[in-house]
Amino acid sequence: MEEMGRRGYNHHTPLDPALTTGKAVQDEFVDSYEKQVRILKERGRECRI
Repeated sequence: MEEMGRRGYNHHTPLDPALTTGKAVQDEFVDSYEKQVRILKERGRECRI
């Protein structure tokens, strides 16, 4: 969210409080890395992996 703000985006996506950890670096994921890559590939050429 902080990175999005630095890039000029307005972040308004609700986040489930149960998923927040307060960590500076995300080390737990809802979907595995492999699944995230597959999802991005399925979106087409506009998404960078």
